Amino acid sequence: MISSTSQQRPLLQLSGVAKNFGSQIALHPVDLTVDQGDFLALLGPSGCGKTTLLRIIGGFLTPDSGRVIIDGSDATALQPDRRQTNMVFQGYGLFPHMTVRENVAYGLRIARYPADKCMKEVGAMLEMMRISAFADRLPAALSGGQQQRVALARALIMKPRVLLLDEPLAALDLQLRKTMQTELRNLHREIGGTFICVTHDQEEAIALANRIAVMNAGRIVQEGSPKDIYQRPRDTFVAGFIGDSNIIALERRSGECRLGSTIIHSPGPDGRVAMMIRPSDVQIQETRPVGDYCLSGQLEDAVFMGDYTKLIVSTETGDTLTARTSRNECESIANTPGKRVYVSWARDSCQIVEQA
Repeated sequence: MISSTSQQRPLLQLSGVAKNFGSQIALHPVDLTVDQGDFLALLGPSGCGKTTLLRIIGGFLTPDSGRVIIDGSDATALQPDRRQTNMVFQGYGLFPHMTVRENVAYGLRIARYPADKCMKEVGAMLEMMRISAFADRLPAALSGGQQQRVALARALIMKPRVLLLDEPLAALDLQLRKTMQTELRNLHREIGGTFICVTHDQEEAIALANRIAVMNAGRIVQEGSPKDIYQRPRDTFVAGFIGDSNIIALERRSGECRLGSTIIHSPGPDGRVAMMIRPSDVQIQETRPVGDYCLSGQLEDAVFMGDYTKLIVSTETGDTLTARTSRNECESIANTPGKRVYVSWARDSCQIVEQA
């Protein structure tokens, strides 16, 4: 029976975790909680500290300060094989001289599982990951997607409380990466586990995770559901990193900002802020629309993207805005670069964000 205390407490808790490499700050003090069943994506650009944080959780790095609590126990000083985590590395880390079956069984053999129990567990895992058909092949004879499944099977067979994934799909081509995103998401639902995944791909984070922690310069700058972060970014960094966005720099004075000839009410301290609008919310017309926010400008380019056309407009404020239109929408405008146009968007489709 699970106690009410274990139900209430987070499965993983980081408290003030920080790490330096010499004079370089890799992680400023980080606080983070992960609940049982979460699929958390650590998202950010290269060098932001996300892999360092993942390796600290897994025990491959020791923090300079702070604590790592897993299921209520302090795991900060524990080696990787002594804590309730397992990691799938970016390069998969399969033993090239071992067959698929031997790779998957490796952890159980090191843990001295009885041979009959080991064979049963390995067989079930091979079946679940749909890799039984090539159980006797060496890794070199497998495709990238098959190697990915083997690496996942080898990690999952140890039944970790937290599965750590370091850029797990980065080595795959685009189509296979999308297929594996679906498989990872389904696998997470099937086993009901807790996954933490490092990625620099915002589309991948949104597709996989129920929670995203956006990182920049060694800090978690925003954490929440994909929908919350996409619709309500905290600042210009998050707005620009999560999805395509138009960012218009503004100056706030006495609770107001000026956009062209329009005054926008914006409570908050005086200083530089920005307006964020998604390209899909921007309309481009040949005549000035009534209401909403509107700027005049000149069409600079029209780029056919398959399912949509991207229109790029330089505006009267000196900003360059992008709109996404359907293939048939604004066809006459798209074919006339240099044309004078008006860009507009609804008041409820934009928001004022702080400058990062």
